[in-house]
Amino acid sequence: MQNLPTDIIYSKIIPYTYNVQPSFILTDIKNFFETKQIISNIYYIRNSHLLEFEENADKYWLIGDILLFIKRHKQSSFTKINKSYNKFICSNKSVHNQFNIYWSILTPTERDNFILLRE
Repeated sequence: MQNLPTDIIYSKIIPYTYNVQPSFILTDIKNFFETKQIISNIYYIRNSHLLEFEENADKYWLIGDILLFIKRHKQSSFTKINKSYNKFICSNKSVHNQFNIYWSILTPTERDNFILLRE
């Protein structure tokens, strides 16, 4: 931004920062963070006995279950998603980043259903 002329910054870029996002996007973002905490706690408690053997075992189980859920419930879009994210996810990304990516693929309703199936 330092290389852009100030008139372009003020006339073209800054106005976009004041636009209100559509409500479905705001709902999705809010749901992502709320449900992320809930499902993380469920898996941490459920798999806490495995943590002494493998760090982040709870997250690995969670990622595996999310992938199964996506495969069963979003089959047509999973192929596209898998091709798009495969290179990113299979590289040396942390388990937390992988979880965030897969959790973000789900819609708020799918996240809620996933949690209901695990409670």
